[in-house]
Amino acid sequence: NGFQFKYGEHNSWKFPDRIKKTPNARRVIRSDSKIFESISEAAKETGCNRSAIAKVLSNTHKHAYGYSFKYLEEK
Repeated sequence: NGFQFKYGEHNSWKFPDRIKKTPNARRVIRSDSKIFESISEAAKETGCNRSAIAKVLSNTHKHAYGYSFKYLEEK
């Protein structure tokens, strides 16, 4: 059903601190010229979720959390 129930200590679940780079990740540039290796890295450092940045990158939205984003073209 997609739900997981756990009784006991709430903060016993651990999440990785570092973001794994996927082989298909594309570099992203934020409107303040900060470059990120992936959408996930941009989201973590900006403090927003990945889908908000993805919507800006796909031109569905203009801004995410006050920033605009574009894919960095590799040359």
